[in-house]
Amino acid sequence: MREIYLIRHGMPDFPGGARMCLGRTDLPLGLRGRLQAALLGAELGEAGECFCSGLIRSRQTAELMGFASPVIIPGLEEMDAGDWDGLSFDEIRRRWPEYYERRGRERSLPPPGGEIPLRNEKNPRKDVAPMPTKKKLTFESS
Repeated sequence: MREIYLIRHGMPDFPGGARMCLGRTDLPLGLRGRLQAALLGAELGEAGECFCSGLIRSRQTAELMGFASPVIIPGLEEMDAGDWDGLSFDEIRRRWPEYYERRGRERSLPPPGGEIPLRNEKNPRKDVAPMPTKKKLTFESS
């Protein structure tokens, strides 16, 4: 039977250590993220194929898990965070206080200029499902 694992990339290296809204901002893994990937790779052991987005944090996660050549699949990258992409949450709260609070209650609201969560017409998982292999590891972001 085919096994499919959906794995989120490891913790990125946030500039200045401050967490931020990440969409398509291409940050590498930080020390913690590299450790997470290495430990997960040791835990899962050998697997078949690995599919990931072209974002460096996804590729690094796959490589540190032991996949020398993960397959890059367009559409697996994070959703577009629009005007919030790359901003700290403090900055977002300061610039859009009412909308930020409302979005905390209504998760289906998109960030200004961004994709609508959970209603994304492009479903990247349909691109991965038909690929035959014993085990699959897919790295995507939420």
